[in-house]
Amino acid sequence: MTDLIKMISTKLRNQILPQVQKPGQYLGNEWGAAHKDWDSAKSRMVLVYPDLYELGMSNFGLKLLYQIVNNHPDYLCDRAFAVMPDMEEMMRANEMPLWSWEANKPLAEFDFIGISLAYELCYTNVLNVLDLAGLPLKTKDRDLSHPLVFAGGPACFNPEPMAEYFDFFIIGDGEELILEIQDLCLNFLEALRLEGSKAGREDLLLQLSQLQGVYVPSLYELDENYIPRPIEPSSLTALQPSNPTALQPPYPVEKRITQYLTDSNNPISGPVPHIKTVQDKQVLEIRRGCDRGCRFCQVGYTYLPVRERSAEDLLRLSGESVKQSGYEDITLLSLSASDYTCLTEAAHAINEEHAENGVGLSMPSQRADRFNVQLADEVSGARKSGMTFAPEAGTERMRRIINKGLSEAEIKRAIQGTYDKGWKQIKLYFMIGLPFEEDADLDGIIDILEWAANLHRATGLNGKGRKAPLKITCTISTFVPKTFTAFQWFPQCSVAEFYRKQKYIRDGLRQRRVAKHIKLNCTEPELAMIESVLSRGDRRWGQVIQKLWETGSRMDSWSEHFNIDRWQTVAAECGLDIEKEVTKHREPGSKQPWDVLTIGFTDKFLVHEWQQAVDEIETAPCTENKCHACGVCFNLDVKNIVGVDLSDSNPFVETLDQDSRLADQDVMKQEWLIRAQKYHDLLLFLDALVNTGMAVIEPEQLVSSKQPKIIVRNTVCKQRIKLKITKLGDYRFASHLDFQRLLERAFRRSGLPLVHSKGFNQRIKISWMNALSLFVESMGEYLIIELAEVFEDLDKLKEILNQELPEQARIVEVTEISSKERLSLEDVLETVYTAKLIQNDELSSQNNDLGNTDKDEFQQKLDQSLTTFLDQGEIVVIGVKKDPRGKGQSKNIRDNIIGMQFLDSEQLELRLTSTQRPDEVLNAFLTNSKWSICKQEQVFKTTKTPELV
Repeated sequence: MTDLIKMISTKLRNQILPQVQKPGQYLGNEWGAAHKDWDSAKSRMVLVYPDLYELGMSNFGLKLLYQIVNNHPDYLCDRAFAVMPDMEEMMRANEMPLWSWEANKPLAEFDFIGISLAYELCYTNVLNVLDLAGLPLKTKDRDLSHPLVFAGGPACFNPEPMAEYFDFFIIGDGEELILEIQDLCLNFLEALRLEGSKAGREDLLLQLSQLQGVYVPSLYELDENYIPRPIEPSSLTALQPSNPTALQPPYPVEKRITQYLTDSNNPISGPVPHIKTVQDKQVLEIRRGCDRGCRFCQVGYTYLPVRERSAEDLLRLSGESVKQSGYEDITLLSLSASDYTCLTEAAHAINEEHAENGVGLSMPSQRADRFNVQLADEVSGARKSGMTFAPEAGTERMRRIINKGLSEAEIKRAIQGTYDKGWKQIKLYFMIGLPFEEDADLDGIIDILEWAANLHRATGLNGKGRKAPLKITCTISTFVPKTFTAFQWFPQCSVAEFYRKQKYIRDGLRQRRVAKHIKLNCTEPELAMIESVLSRGDRRWGQVIQKLWETGSRMDSWSEHFNIDRWQTVAAECGLDIEKEVTKHREPGSKQPWDVLTIGFTDKFLVHEWQQAVDEIETAPCTENKCHACGVCFNLDVKNIVGVDLSDSNPFVETLDQDSRLADQDVMKQEWLIRAQKYHDLLLFLDALVNTGMAVIEPEQLVSSKQPKIIVRNTVCKQRIKLKITKLGDYRFASHLDFQRLLERAFRRSGLPLVHSKGFNQRIKISWMNALSLFVESMGEYLIIELAEVFEDLDKLKEILNQELPEQARIVEVTEISSKERLSLEDVLETVYTAKLIQNDELSSQNNDLGNTDKDEFQQKLDQSLTTFLDQGEIVVIGVKKDPRGKGQSKNIRDNIIGMQFLDSEQLELRLTSTQRPDEVLNAFLTNSKWSICKQEQVFKTTKTPELV
């Protein structure tokens, strides 16, 4: 196994990574990665996100479980991700198994493989992960010698299509459960060792099924409607011969809930990606669960009850996380951030704490009825780039049906406030194909977009002419019925009907002559159809998924890889019709395959919500109203935990500091003032007072005495510092932008008073000599940073910075420079590189086997080849720069080659002009060759001897 691990590491870095896209995503060398000792760990788990690294490292759940497991002294947690098609091809050609990012261990060597199921279109990727790991695809073909393969995530609320491939599923919150599972398995294996028992994998799974939130599909059989039922106890006798009825599979399986949001379930450390990811920010979870009850929203239902984090905890966690990560942005995570009862206080505090150090606070999508324009204005500062709202439907009738709770006036007021405060663009999200939708509801979408597009026409002149129109980006998504929602029984529109609705909206915008002001994005109906059939499918769809994978289906969530014809053909071969399945009628209240699970609702609640939709009646949030008897709190023994109790004496709502708040009625009144200040809506506030019977508060009391504080970052330089830093080893696979991002975050972690640029997008002021090419190492690169305070001890400064940097990227020299000194390639006479030949196909074919060629003879061939190469009057290559037709431009590089010589049979020295890329020279010298290149030194005009760079 040691040889296999060495092969993974060596072959990956020397042969594979130089040939694939975005090689930096496969390294596992990020700042903050755990790298725990393999041999001393009692339990070893790898968490896998079955999609690209840039998505997986943006997943909050993966980061959360990674931190929790690694914080346990005896447990180890590593990571892995799905690989891009080019990497998969290289791995299969080299018989290389899927490995863990940090330990470089094959996945099959772990005790547990946890796979995140965030999206149904990733299911074929899951099978690819298992196959690349060298594991049997189905749980029935695995035994105790194999890792336990489990899944968690939103898609697990209907696990049936993937039931045959996972040993168990985590249903609900996994924070506490992830450690309980490992504890139970260790105790089980220890008992086997001590008792000499012959119990097997099935016995272990039966014990795991007793944990709340664990669903083991193999313990359930299907009835004639493909609905899982527990296997009869008599069938489990072989698993528990001493007492056949001692353990039984639970029915239904209850979801697991973490009642309180504490320090342990918000990751503040962990790997900080070098490459840019989708969510390239520090995430703070402010609120979990949403009681808005939007009838189409699965996560709104399945993650009940509501649990909030205090503003004080958020402020403290924000400071710790920035210190650990160096992220330049903080974002607040919640299904409905506008409903977080401490939003104003938390946002004010976080913004004031970090803005001067260049750390920004970004606001998630806002509810139009609770949009706080003053708060958004403050946290955005000068960066008024855009604001996002999700009206979801075009008419108030439709919004009542889906329980969105938004009036047209509220939507327009939010957009108007955004525009008046200087935002240049907005994003709007609508959905089509909702239950009972009519063309008049599509007209409502067009009406809102037309009004927003013409908003500038109704605005007076600003002294410089009429204000520019808003830049509007509108996404029209296709409704997908989801499990455990009021619309779970509703048939989805056909693909043809979705396309008709999209065309109706496009034509309407053109007819009203506003299409040019609106960037309209429409999701693909075919993708929505597959998402729908898998989100409500039964176990029959597992064979479809496997056959699709066998025919080459990968990365189906990416439109460039998605092939609807392949899906339909394979489904038909399995006796299934995709469109018929998604458009079929399901009787409201009827049992479905996912009813083997329960999220706590009473049997009647979702049926009642369905009827409320039919009757166009809204259901108010329970944390701001009365208990609706949905069942979650009393069935699962939990409560809604909020910062401010706005409910009508709801016994299932508890404040974070309930005792102190209930003791003083004045405090309760102050909470209402906070609510009024937060939402900035006098009418809503007065309505709330009438409904609760509280004394009327005068309008002037609604005005916040605290004016928004726009914080200006340090922009005045007191000291300029020139740094020389190495870029070695794995960091040759990081692009210049990725390496710059690494350094910026290290500088931010250091706590130094860094100077930022002025203007719209303030960033740390860093000047570089030049951008080093990908795959090239360097003994040192020059850059200049500016400090807002004078730092006398430069050796101490170097020490502070190196504490925040990895070993392969070290600052080797720190020099104070004048305000006039600049880094310029014009000052460089020549740059010296060394290049080690790794592989050359032409020489390999001539010599059959380079390793057995006589060294002297081989060296003579190389020397002769080099002499012939340098004797050319012209050396023409195709450069990186493209011509107007998109083709690479040819250029003569002979004058850029100052000298070349072999130092030995493996190492070549190149002396080039400052702007010449070494890889261009090497490829021209030996075609189809692979080199390991290192920048050694630069010779400057102002120096007599070469200076290391």
